[in-house]
Amino acid sequence: MSIGRRCTTVVLLMLLCIPGLTQEVGVKSLPEYDLQALRALAAEHNPTLKQALQLIKGEEGKALQAGLWPNPTIAYAGEQIGLDGTAGEFQGGFIRQRIVTGGKLGLSRDKYEARADVARQNLTSQEFRVFNNVNTAFYELLAADAKLALHEDLYNLAKDRYKTIFELVNIGKKNQADLKIAAADLQKARLDLFMVQNERKKSQVQLESVVGIALGESFVLIGKLQGNIPEVLPEWEAMLTRTLENSPQVLAALKKLRADEITLKREKREPIPDIVLEAGVGRNLVDDQTVYMAGVSLEIPLFDRNQGTIQQAEADLERQRAEVDRVRLKLTHTFAQEYSQYLTRYKSVLDFETTILPRSEEAYRMQLQMYDRSRVDWLNVLNFQTEYLQNRVQLVEHLLSFHRSRIALEGFLLENGLQVPDSPTPPSHIDSVPQPR
Repeated sequence: MSIGRRCTTVVLLMLLCIPGLTQEVGVKSLPEYDLQALRALAAEHNPTLKQALQLIKGEEGKALQAGLWPNPTIAYAGEQIGLDGTAGEFQGGFIRQRIVTGGKLGLSRDKYEARADVARQNLTSQEFRVFNNVNTAFYELLAADAKLALHEDLYNLAKDRYKTIFELVNIGKKNQADLKIAAADLQKARLDLFMVQNERKKSQVQLESVVGIALGESFVLIGKLQGNIPEVLPEWEAMLTRTLENSPQVLAALKKLRADEITLKREKREPIPDIVLEAGVGRNLVDDQTVYMAGVSLEIPLFDRNQGTIQQAEADLERQRAEVDRVRLKLTHTFAQEYSQYLTRYKSVLDFETTILPRSEEAYRMQLQMYDRSRVDWLNVLNFQTEYLQNRVQLVEHLLSFHRSRIALEGFLLENGLQVPDSPTPPSHIDSVPQPR
């Protein structure tokens, strides 16, 4: 050991003996995140979940407003004021109240409560989008870390190969063409490592985006790619039935259908005239007497019987019936494609884990033993080791692809946790009136 290194070691030992110093100069532990912790962060910070929640509150507010009785009107009346220099013949006041008939207020309230149910299903859809996105980004980052470590090993192997061939060229056992190929392979390994480093950065940024907060420059991701691999896959028919029966998109479409049924019923009640009641009291100044007034009025639906809006409500209802069928068919179409990939990726994972990778590793070990016995040269060992590491990279990619399909199927094929939540209220003339109904 050199004098400089010996002195450095002594100084370090002296520093470690000082009480309390190790805690101050020690490396701080990195924050750790598992999948549940990341999902909890997304539930708290992802803005689309807040938007979806506010859509529910908005529809509940409409239901409250649409069911309120009209406010009464209080008015003052004076007749023939200034006649012969007097205060007039009559001075008094009256109150007017509109009585909403036909159960229209109740139907209006029910309509928007049904739309609040649509918004609740849309919130569930958005939660699946966000959590599916978090799950996928979590496995993508795990895969990026695994591939980064493997490509660093492959790069080191490429450097070892180039150095070995360079030495063989010097002793005449390899030529310059072999050296150029080794140099090209080294550059390709360097480029692959650069691409994986970029991919790792991209995966972290995408995870942070859907979670809603930055996770920091350095942290520990707790999890493994080999997790959640079932021994037996669920049957096609059972999984499709689950998707079509429990998909929040299908349930939202059915809730919207119920809201449109109530809307049509409400619009058919609109021509029923409301009753306007009036009552008042005043003073007849001519006869010096207290007098009273009363009145009742209603609008006769002679020309406007709301027929145009009823026609639109009927069209909206039929369109929504078709929408329910469309959503189911679209889910079936997407499910067929995803499940087919799911099966292929599952078979790829099993083949690599049970056959391809073990045999590749065994071949590499055998070559290493033969090298120890001087039966093969070092380049042979490097070739088999490279093949083994490349198979491990492929296994990582197959595992990631399998998890993507698994998450999509288990999460009702919902994706993109940063898209704007679906609105329960489509723009239409029926919803453009000043008073919700």
